[in-house]
Parts: sequence; structure tokens; C-alpha cells
Amino acid sequence: FLLAALQGLPSNGDELEKLRAFHNAVQILESVQHDVFPNVIDSNSFMSRFAGRVAYLVTQLVPGQSINDFVSSSLGRKTGSHQKWSIEAMATICDGLQIAHQMNVFHSDIHGKSLWIDEHGKCRLLDLGIGQLVIPKRHNEDTKGTANSELALSDAEGVDGFDLSPTGTPHIMPPEQWRDRSDISVAVDIYNLGCVLFYLLSGRYPFAGKSVREMMQRHVSESPFDSEESKRIPAIVRPLISKMLAKNPGDRYRSAAELAA
Repeated sequence: FLLAALQGLPSNGDELEKLRAFHNAVQILESVQHDVFPNVIDSNSFMSRFAGRVAYLVTQLVPGQSINDFVSSSLGRKTGSHQKWSIEAMATICDGLQIAHQMNVFHSDIHGKSLWIDEHGKCRLLDLGIGQLVIPKRHNEDTKGTANSELALSDAEGVDGFDLSPTGTPHIMPPEQWRDRSDISVAVDIYNLGCVLFYLLSGRYPFAGKSVREMMQRHVSESPFDSEESKRIPAIVRPLISKMLAKNPGDRYRSAAELAA
């Protein structure tokens, strides 16, 4: 028999808009051919939702563990073999993302639970596409701890033009998304991957904090290398991560292919 994972529509947003995005995303996901993405097994049709059936997507179930679980259980984070695997894993994910990006499919929330290590030790990206099919914004060139949901949200009312509402994953959100959650692009995925690579090599997300407000302030204004844990990251990798985590989207790698090169 074939094991599968069932994904439904997100609960927020306009119903018709979500259904159109779902329908388009499923069509594109079925055509995105790369090993980092689970295979699409089944989905219902767009119009069947109006007949009372639930919109769904069934994908291949990938046995293994999340990046978060892997880092928590890994005793060899400081070894050369772990560092080599981490960099190669991100390059593999970039190969798959390049294909998706060329089809205007963006993830925008890549973190330690959406990245999965399968039973063969290969890194996979599980939840690409649903509700994220958008045309990327064109950025002006001149515009200058373990992830979990148990955060202090009492201060999530917004400050100085930034949105502190608890949507997305604060540990990996780039500065532009703190201003506008709809800002989805190649640059956002690159930034997400930079946060994950930092986490893989240090055991801590670069801008972790005790509250959403603290994380926002760190993403917007601090260097990823201000923490004690950052000293675990090899010097040769720091320029790579610095560019991935640039505050200005235009200063990051222009494509997943450029990053993987």
C-alpha cells in the first residue's frame, strides 16, 4: 500500500481566492519534478469544492525526522562531516527551489519543521505550494533557539510600521515580511534558508528571542553573528550566510541557483 500525507486548505483568507490558489498550486506542483519535493498522489478538482466536497491534496509520506528534531538529537553538530552535510543539504533544496521559483511558486516559510531528513539521509521540503502561488514583488535595488509557537504574544500589536501578529514563523521571517506579510519572493526563501543553515551549524536560530517583538527587532537591526552560538559557524561559511541574511532583499542571492553554485 502507499502511505500518504493529506493537506487541506488554510483556514484564513478569502474562500474563492484560496480555492483558485489551491487549484493552480496543485496543477503546478504536479509538474514540478524534483526529488526534494514529495510526489503528488491525488487531489480533488477545483469545482468539486462548491459541490460540498473538501478540497485536498494527497502527497507522498516521507518517513524520517524534521531538521528541528535532527539538530536537537545531533551530538555531532561541530564535526566537519555535519557541516559538509548541512551545506550540501541546502544546495540540494536550492536545486528544487530553482525549478519552483521559475514557475512562480514560492514557499515563504521554510523552517526546521518543513525541512525533513528522509530515511536515506536526504533533505526534503514537504509543504511547497499551497496558498503560496503569487507573482513576486520587484524589490528596489536601493532599498536599504529552536523554533516553536510558545512565544510571548502580548506585545503583538504592531510598532513603527511593523506587524507583530503571530502569522508565519517569527524565527525565520525577513525584515520585509515584518512590514508586509504578503511580500513573498525568491529573496524571502533565500533568507529562510539562511536562518535554517545558521541553525544547522550552531544549534540556534540567528534571531531567536523570548517574544515576537524581540525577534522582530533582531531580524530588522542585528547582525546574525552577535550571539555566542554564532562562533560555532566556520569562518568560510560566514560570508555565505551573511549574504543570505542581508536586511535588504536586493543584497541577497538573486536566485536559488546562484546560491547553490
